[in-house]
Amino acid sequence: TRLARNDLGSAITISDADGVFLGTFGAPDFVGDSLRPLTWIDSSTLAVVSTSVSGVQELQILDVRDPNDPVIGSRRSEAGHTFLAADVRADGNILVVTAIDTGDETAADVIAEVVDISPGEVLVDFNLPDDAYDADYDASGRFVVVARSNGQLDWYGGGQRGTLATGFFSADW
Repeated sequence: TRLARNDLGSAITISDADGVFLGTFGAPDFVGDSLRPLTWIDSSTLAVVSTSVSGVQELQILDVRDPNDPVIGSRRSEAGHTFLAADVRADGNILVVTAIDTGDETAADVIAEVVDISPGEVLVDFNLPDDAYDADYDASGRFVVVARSNGQLDWYGGGQRGTLATGFFSADW
């Protein structure tokens, strides 16, 4: 029922489904940390990536019932981690597509981290192809489609995986 968008410098603007402005938080003039929305967890809880001026990223879970004054529920940051995408699973935890700096400028290890939103802790992780950059769960929250830079769409769920299609940049279930 809400839309979060990054369109004012380092700020996030929230509106309702009809486009009615509800509030803005962050720095609209590109000072301080840059904020990027990742996924809604529910109608008032938003996962965002905060990137500092020095490039360090932090995954933040925000209560945005008052979009002008969000409350940080949990934070997760680890040196060399870049949070690319996230989506909510059936159990209410989030799957975060994370690139880990390997020291090689041409490649990174990409993993899926299942994060418990309350403490912000990783419950489990698993390897994804190193060119994965986006993920989206189906309506049941049990099967995830992962987009890769080679145009391939892979699915994961129920302890299995496969390829859905090739020749696409993204997908949404």
